[in-house]
Amino acid sequence: MSTNDPGPETPPRREPDPAPGREPAAAPRRASGFDDSGHVKGSRSSALYLGLIVAAILSILILIFIIQNSDDVMIQLFGWEASLPTGVAILLAAVVGILIVAIPGSIRILQLRRALTRNEKRRSE
Repeated sequence: MSTNDPGPETPPRREPDPAPGREPAAAPRRASGFDDSGHVKGSRSSALYLGLIVAAILSILILIFIIQNSDDVMIQLFGWEASLPTGVAILLAAVVGILIVAIPGSIRILQLRRALTRNEKRRSE
């Protein structure tokens, strides 16, 4: 027998049929934290907690990457020169790349939200 075997299932309990002329009793209410199948629902706080755990793990991996790539490298940009550890230089380049993508994307999202708000106002008038 495997350790994951849930064991024998209990048959579902059947309510007796109501007497003629009487309406059946309302279905039992489930607790607010459970879905229709009886599993615990996800919440915003649980998603945030999971996100924080993932961010902490990624931060540790980035820290290890920077420590292992500590040899200095010369960076030159428009006459500006700096000597940085290789890991820091690569991380800085990744952050700049993320910003290059995120800023126009955020501007587009704001444009779409404004257009949606205008359309909703037109409908309500």
